Amino acid sequence: MSYRTHTCGELRLMDAGKKVRLAGWMENVREVGAGLAFLVLRDFYGTTQVVLESEELVRQVREIHKESTIQVDGVVRERSSKSEAGDRRHRGGAGSGRYSGAGSLPFPGTSF
Repeated sequence: MSYRTHTCGELRLMDAGKKVRLAGWMENVREVGAGLAFLVLRDFYGTTQVVLESEELVRQVREIHKESTIQVDGVVRERSSKSEAGDRRHRGGAGSGRYSGAGSLPFPGTSF
């Protein structure tokens, strides 16, 4: 599987129920409780709200710095309340959050 199946800007209501892989920068995280957090994932095409619904995923995200590149697998679902942000929401599945703080990039690097 490639490093992403969709971009953040292309998910729509008709994608609800699909398994997707997104990649981008972690723009912001808002923790609501021990087992619930909302993460804003941004790429060149837009933003998507990722819902983290387990204590393990919330704990993993705490260790990631903002603007880190991350990859998330999960299922798209409709937002419970529609806002200016759009009509889609991505729910990260258990153990699906991965991030690259170091390691290989999905594109070749250039030396200067």
